[in-house]
Order: sequence, then structure tokens, then C-alpha cells
Amino acid sequence: MTHLTLVRHGQTDWNLAKRIQGSTDIPLNETGREDARWAAEKLAATTHHAVYTSPLLRAKETAEIIADRLGLEIAGIVPDIREREFGDGEGMLVPDYIRTYGDWHAEVPGAESLHEVGERAIAALHAIAREARRRSTPRAESVIVVAHGGVIR
Repeated sequence: MTHLTLVRHGQTDWNLAKRIQGSTDIPLNETGREDARWAAEKLAATTHHAVYTSPLLRAKETAEIIADRLGLEIAGIVPDIREREFGDGEGMLVPDYIRTYGDWHAEVPGAESLHEVGERAIAALHAIAREARRRSTPRAESVIVVAHGGVIR
């Protein structure tokens, strides 16, 4: 059995401003780097064998901080655990998005539905678990997956 620990990336300036990032590649801010160091310290209390990450910079940077603290390398960059694509809503402030589109389930031009995000993310997590089992010794593998709020939800 493979144990997956899902970790959300650290804070970005757009998180702080309540701006929808989606697939826009925004880096961590200093608070986000501290978030990642805090997560790494918590994760260091248990054994992990691999770290996988979304390709977006905020997740990759979080994963690198965690992997460095745990003495691991990034085992894989997995495109299908990237954040939801918000289409025309990308970059909007959350209150403006809600006022314009109504809610998170609304059909937004160019955006993925929550169902589509769930399907691709779950398939990607299954693929990560399969790959970890192939790489693993007979013991159970413990894998950290650094992703995004929309994927984790």
C-alpha cells in the first residue's frame, strides 16, 4: 500500500490579495517559503520516500524546500496535479469572480469544471501511487504530493 500525504503549496502574493491564480505561474512570497519550511519540519517527524509536485512554480518551490529538508529528490513533476484552470476568471479578485460568475461551480469561459479537475487529479494520484509501488521495496511507500487547494479539495 502507498500512503499519499497531500500538501498545499505555500502562500503567494496573489493568495494574500485574494486573487485567483489558477494556472498562472505565481512564485511563493517569503511567507510562503516559511510555510514550506514549517511543513517540512512537521513532515520530518515521519518517514517519507518520495516527493512529487505540480509543475507550477509555487508548488515546485514548496516541494523543493520540503525535499531538501527531508534529504529527498523530487521524484516527479506531474502536470495533472496543477491547479484548476479558471479561464476568463484567472487573475480576478475572489469577490469580483463571485459577483461576475455566481459561484465556484459556474461555467466560466475557458475554465475547467470542478468535475474535470477531480477526474484528472484522481487519475494522477493513482498513477503516482502505482509508480511509487514500482520503485518501492517490500515496505509500504510514503509519498508527499505537493499540489493546490483546488486539487486537494
